[in-house]
Amino acid sequence: MSYRNKVIDRTVLANEIVRIRGAVGSRLERRPVVVQCSGCFDLLHPGHVLHLQTARTYGDLLIVTLNADARVRALKGVGRPVLGLKDRLLLVASQEAVDYVTWFEEETPDQIIDIIRPDVYVKGAEYAFDQIPELATVFRHGAFRPVPQTEWSTTKLIHRMVEPYIDSLARFGIDDGPKQHDEDPVRVTDREGSTGT
Repeated sequence: MSYRNKVIDRTVLANEIVRIRGAVGSRLERRPVVVQCSGCFDLLHPGHVLHLQTARTYGDLLIVTLNADARVRALKGVGRPVLGLKDRLLLVASQEAVDYVTWFEEETPDQIIDIIRPDVYVKGAEYAFDQIPELATVFRHGAFRPVPQTEWSTTKLIHRMVEPYIDSLARFGIDDGPKQHDEDPVRVTDREGSTGT
């Protein structure tokens, strides 16, 4: 499947999950295990890739749900996300481990979890249970599994990239930080291949 065809909105995704789960008995011998993970996935790095690859081993289908730009900004602060939602969706969709990727605008992923009803919900082991407000919703549908933490961090990566230039920027009076880009509408693809916004 083309990575562009993996990016779908929640309505199309809900129908696709019903179709896949309904194939048991006709094409599948058992109900597929659906895995979901949620996050910002800003500046995709090796830690993200390992996270996705590990999550995929927990089931048969991996669905990644991304925070929309406004929510990333609220969680991570000024200058984030570095990459807008459209770019982050395409980068995550390009990963072989990922079957589908969508996004949510809400403060927490509870609504999208209720739509997907994952058998397994995955989050990085660096998060304590009280830092995962959606857990009650997760346990209504399935199980929670942590993914081992890596040394990678988008925030640390940004600091490593910027630090060598801080003195030079200060000398030129440039200290405003990265400018926010407008959030582009995301083009999505349904299973038949037509596109929309």
